[in-house]
Amino acid sequence: MRLEPINKFLLVPSFLTYTFLILQQLYCKNSTLKIKISNLYLLNCIYLFETFIAVVFKKSILYNWKIKDYIQHHLLLSLFMITYYNYGFPLDKYFINTQKYCILINIYEITAILKNFNLSKKIFVILKFYCLYNLINLSYYEVNDSITYYKSINSYKKYLAILPFIAMWYHIFIVLPSTIKYIKTNI
Repeated sequence: MRLEPINKFLLVPSFLTYTFLILQQLYCKNSTLKIKISNLYLLNCIYLFETFIAVVFKKSILYNWKIKDYIQHHLLLSLFMITYYNYGFPLDKYFINTQKYCILINIYEITAILKNFNLSKKIFVILKFYCLYNLINLSYYEVNDSITYYKSINSYKKYLAILPFIAMWYHIFIVLPSTIKYIKTNI
């Protein structure tokens, strides 16, 4: 189902939240556990807010996203993140690189917000290349960190390693092809 674009004024909270998270990830090198958890809560809040707007009001904050996209990406991945940091082992010991690229990949969402302003395609191609770089790194670390976590945990919690692994399949089979297609079409 195609969603109507939301009022441009209502794009601001999402844009500022994603920008804050990305800048903090890029420039704050010694994040404490408290900061990492608050970043994931903030990311989940904005994901759930955007999903709520899409489902209830039939409006889209992210350019050309459909309800299916919000459910697949925002809702499902939020549930994975919430499950892990409520039941998994501390984020300051495990999935460090996955967390980093989980935040940095949200340049994809910033790109989708900026598309609502009809800016130059060159900007979007550059941003999509950066998305591609982060997407490849995220996918690699989702697998690598999951394997490391699984091997180092000696309790039933080791099975939570499947969550980032499932997310990796989503990123590889859904996000990666659309990113490459966009880049090839607009170069």
